Amino acid sequence: MKKNNPGVIQTVGKSLIRSVVKPTPLWAHFFITRKCNFDCKYCGARDNTRKDPTLAEVKEMALKLKDIGCNSVGLMGGEPTIRTDIVEIVEFLAKNKIYIQLSTNGAFLLHPQRTVNGKTLLRQLLDAGLGTINISVDSVSAGFSDSDKELPQSSKTLDALIEEKEKNGLTLILNCVITKNNIKQVPQMLEFCHSKKIIMAAIFVQNPKPLEDYRKDIHLKDLLFDKGDAEEVIKTADYLINKKKKGYRLFEPIAYYEKVKEWIRGDIDWQCDGGKYTINIDTDGRVGICGYLPYTNLNIRDLNKNHYSQLKKYREEALRWCVKKCLPSCMYCTTYYRQHPAYFLWSKIRYR
Repeated sequence: MKKNNPGVIQTVGKSLIRSVVKPTPLWAHFFITRKCNFDCKYCGARDNTRKDPTLAEVKEMALKLKDIGCNSVGLMGGEPTIRTDIVEIVEFLAKNKIYIQLSTNGAFLLHPQRTVNGKTLLRQLLDAGLGTINISVDSVSAGFSDSDKELPQSSKTLDALIEEKEKNGLTLILNCVITKNNIKQVPQMLEFCHSKKIIMAAIFVQNPKPLEDYRKDIHLKDLLFDKGDAEEVIKTADYLINKKKKGYRLFEPIAYYEKVKEWIRGDIDWQCDGGKYTINIDTDGRVGICGYLPYTNLNIRDLNKNHYSQLKKYREEALRWCVKKCLPSCMYCTTYYRQHPAYFLWSKIRYR
């Protein structure tokens, strides 16, 4: 991997230190497209009709994030690698000392049509300065109906990613969205990750909004957990806690899985850093507190270094109700790791 790949400890660590003095976005979920080649039932982010920002607009928004103190971004979609200029985007961010985490289904990383001068898209991205790849896999078996992200289908790509991890230090995270339909597969998924020394993110599916307001309500009814699933969810959370204590590479802290048990019982309340220490940027530049909430009327171009005060009213309105019914892994982990920076940095070193 090229030397222009800014390290997560130097970038996120710097933001963590700065956040002690004033609210600083530790990272941003930066949606560079809403288009996707998959159509997962639990996903409300996909919109193939939405116009993508131009490369110039992406660069402008990235520099604005840097200006307000954000040194790390997650490139989000849709499917980010659907953009043919994704390598240029990564290269620009890396040259500006922004740490890049790519969330992908992996379909294009080894695709022959994305190979240039003998280099796969994966190799091009790593050479450009990509730091972390989050690859989504939701099932250990083929024929899974909730998403197209199955282990057999992703095996060749995973082999290439594991090789990069072992040879060149790529940080690799396997994202598994846990629903009613695949919760019993979690042990097999985790054991696979453990055998390959891969970090696994075990993300319990969420939806704080009324189903009738959600784009895919007909599918969500079959995927979302309710109190009738409490025994299975608690059993799985306890399993993950036990494995985490034994040294399995789970992205979330034990505190998250403990909170999951409170959440499924309907007795949860927690502090969320959305809009304060992390922000979402949509394809048109609109700023959001969290991917599960409506975007604000503010644009990234309107934000200044006191972004927290600009988003305060939106936070107060939204968090009054959503933290009592929703537990997004990304938001909870941001809050927890900011409060426990030494644990965050230690886990990054430990899981290399």
